[in-house]
Amino acid sequence: MSKVDEVFSKIEYEKIEDPKILKYENIKKNKRIYFIKRTVRCSYYNVSREYPACLNMQELKAVYLKCKEKGWI
Repeated sequence: MSKVDEVFSKIEYEKIEDPKILKYENIKKNKRIYFIKRTVRCSYYNVSREYPACLNMQELKAVYLKCKEKGWI
């Protein structure tokens, strides 16, 4: 497990990976963060849509660190 994966784990995100997409999912908060490998894109999705789709500072930091780890920034 990479350091960044540990950061996601601390904020209760589970890592799910396939050849095209790396997904971190927080079941309790109904949130998903996608890293689309082919297009070098990151997407955020609020499954429940009960509140606006936004990242808190811990999630933003984890996304930044993952993009940096991947060499995208």
